Amino acid sequence: MAEQASKQALVLFAHGARAAAWAAPFERLRDLTQPRMPEVRVALAFLELMTPRLPELVAEPPAASPGLPWCRCSWGRAATCCATCR
Repeated sequence: MAEQASKQALVLFAHGARAAAWAAPFERLRDLTQPRMPEVRVALAFLELMTPRLPELVAEPPAASPGLPWCRCSWGRAATCCATCR
């Protein structure tokens, strides 16, 4: 069965740490949340020290969501730079 494209996403945003084990509770939260929200792409991003960082996560259009508008404008110019943002 083909996976349906998500039209919404939920990004769980955490600070990050040097110890990889620190991310385990957040990964578990992501893994518990996704089945409860099957129509939404649930992803985990970090402020620093771990990957993916938030800018990396939002820099690419969602692969599972072809055809959805996606803007790569800088945050400050988003309202005026292209038709997608207006």
